[in-house]
Amino acid sequence: MATTTFTDLSAILLDKYGAVIAKAFTEYGPGNQLIPENSIMGRLAAKGRVVIGSNDISDRYAKEWGVHTTAFTASSYGGSDSYPSSVAPSFATASLPWKRYGISMEFDNLVRVARAAARGNVNALNFEFQAKLKALISQIEKDLSGDGTANSSKVITGVKAFMSTSNTYAGINQSTSSYWQARIDDASSASLASSNLETIAKLLYDNNGIGPNSEIWMSSTQWPKFTALYSSNIRYTPGGMGGTSVEPRYVDGLVDLPIYIIPSLSQSATTDEIWFCNLDDLSLHFLDHTPQDTMPVDPDQEVLHEGVPVGIEQVETGKDSKALFLKSYCQLVCANPRNFGAIINLAT
Repeated sequence: MATTTFTDLSAILLDKYGAVIAKAFTEYGPGNQLIPENSIMGRLAAKGRVVIGSNDISDRYAKEWGVHTTAFTASSYGGSDSYPSSVAPSFATASLPWKRYGISMEFDNLVRVARAAARGNVNALNFEFQAKLKALISQIEKDLSGDGTANSSKVITGVKAFMSTSNTYAGINQSTSSYWQARIDDASSASLASSNLETIAKLLYDNNGIGPNSEIWMSSTQWPKFTALYSSNIRYTPGGMGGTSVEPRYVDGLVDLPIYIIPSLSQSATTDEIWFCNLDDLSLHFLDHTPQDTMPVDPDQEVLHEGVPVGIEQVETGKDSKALFLKSYCQLVCANPRNFGAIINLAT
C-alpha cells in the first residue's frame, strides 16, 4: 500500500498550489481570493506591476539602475554660429536589496506517526498551508505601506521610504537631490481641504507625473473627510436613497484619478496621509526560486518551484517534531519618486 511520507509534503503542496500561488501574486481578477483589489499588492497586480525576478541582468538586487541626474537644455543658434556646447550626462546608481519573509509550519511526530495529520489526502496540512500563506501575504502587504525601518530595517522598503523630500532612498539622498524628491503637501494637522488635493495634482501635472496608471490611495479614516468636501453638492429626489453618495474619484478639471481606500493603510501609521501614485513607476518584485531537478526530494533538502515566489523547505527543529518553512524574498521598487505625491499630517 503506497503512503505519503512527510518529506513528500512540500512537493505535494507546490504541485497542487504552485500555479495558484503564482497567479495570486501576479494576476488580478475573479477568483483571486488571496489578494483583494483594495490592497497595495492588489493594485499593483491589477496593473501588471508584480514581477517574479528583478528584470535586471542579475538577480543580485531586487533592482539596480542608473538615475539620470543632468538636466539638458537645447539652444537656438545662427547659421554662422558654432554648435552649442554639450554637457556630458551624469548618473547616480540606485539599488534596493531583497528582503526576506517567512513562516513555519510544525507538526508533532506522535500525531504524524498516528496518521492524524499527515496522510495521503493531507487535508489538515492543506488547511494550515493556506492559512500560513495568507499570513505571509498579509505581513508583506502591511509592510508595503511603511518606510522600511521596522525590525532593524529587515522589512520591505515600503512607500513611505520614497514618499519624502528628505529620506535616503535606494542609496540616493533626497535632501540634496531634488530630482529624487516626491511632491509633499504638509497639512499641519488640519482637516483635508480641496486645496490640498489641488496642490499635489498641480505639482504632479506640471512635472508630467500624471499618467494613465496614476491613482489616489487613502485610508478609511480620510475617505469620509474627502466625501465631506463634496457631499453638500448632492441633491436627492423624493423617495431616493439617503446617505452620502460620492464616487471614489477625484476630478478637478486638471486631472481625473480613481481613488482606492486601502485597508492596510488604515492598519498602519498612514491614516493621516493621502498618496498620489503613478503605478507605471512602481513595481513589486519577488525572487524566482530555481526548481530542483527532481521532486519529491531527500529530507531537509529545499523544495522550490519555478515561477512561484514562495519557497518551501523542510527544517530541523531539534525537537520531536517536523517542520516546513514557507519563505519569500521580495522588494518594492519606485523607479522615479518625482512622479509620486502625498498630503501628510492630516487631521484624523
